[in-house]
Amino acid sequence: MEAEACEVAMDAEVSYQWAGDYGLLAEVIGATKYKEETGHDYIQPTQPETYDSNITKDTPAYEREMLVAKNEEARENWYVRKGTIRGIADNIRDALDPTYYQQLKNKRLKYKNLSVQDYFQHLDTHWGKITIEMEIKLKQGYYEVWDHGRIHITDFKERLDKDQEELQEDKIIISDHDKLVFYVQQMYRSGLFERATMEKWEDQKEEKKTWEATTEYFEDKIKSQERYRSNTEAAVAGGSSFESAANVQEEEEEQQAAALADLTEYLDSVNNQNAEEKESIQQMATQTKDEVKQLKEQLQARDVQINKIMECMNKSMEATGDKKPKTPQLMLK
Repeated sequence: MEAEACEVAMDAEVSYQWAGDYGLLAEVIGATKYKEETGHDYIQPTQPETYDSNITKDTPAYEREMLVAKNEEARENWYVRKGTIRGIADNIRDALDPTYYQQLKNKRLKYKNLSVQDYFQHLDTHWGKITIEMEIKLKQGYYEVWDHGRIHITDFKERLDKDQEELQEDKIIISDHDKLVFYVQQMYRSGLFERATMEKWEDQKEEKKTWEATTEYFEDKIKSQERYRSNTEAAVAGGSSFESAANVQEEEEEQQAAALADLTEYLDSVNNQNAEEKESIQQMATQTKDEVKQLKEQLQARDVQINKIMECMNKSMEATGDKKPKTPQLMLK
């Protein structure tokens, strides 16, 4: 619940100098913890005036504009802060049974003047007592196995530090030694490191096996592995691209050769077709010539017959004393 409240608070857009990139986070976790986590000193805001009383009739125009703008910014920050705190408080009451917060209710003011921290402090004081069973479950959660395929080694280290601190606030102690032993055990369990790497850490003097030195040692090994893997993948990818380029070029050459073969075949077919057409024309010309010759012969034969008939007619007419007719010339030359 507190984590969700922190997210809402950090999303608030305010321009307080102490807010930085963290919005109104200080309103949830308090000034002390806010200083520890962000390095910023929280300053309790006060409600600004509706109109800046420093502005008088003698205030120059340029200074008046500056003071008005500054006061408007302060008023906007105030109402964003007020609305955010009220929204988080409403969400807390909606999420809890009234039993857990009704003791905070004022007879006249009800919940008006309560801060977000008032709710969490009340829960911790009156309802936040950790039972033995809860403590066991919380510790089991702390010693959750490292999923190195999903969680980076740096995030694993950060989780152990953060959870150790939060458990300590609830009087659940995870010693630095236990944290270190669990971390190294997870390094063994992960299978990411060679025997020589683990033995090198084991062979160090005990005073050098500090938390910072140990985590830095294994993080450096992971960085070396990641760098080697990245270079290898890049080299393989580069070789694949050269091979792909060669394959593309080969395919293009094959396509060009196929296209050339198709073109050659087409031209050959055209040439063959032209040769066939030429031969056909020659055959037709020869046939026509033969037919013309045959027709001439037939005409000549007909002329011969006609001439013979005319000769017979002339002879017949001479025999009867008729005048001899003129013989027609029908012979083709």
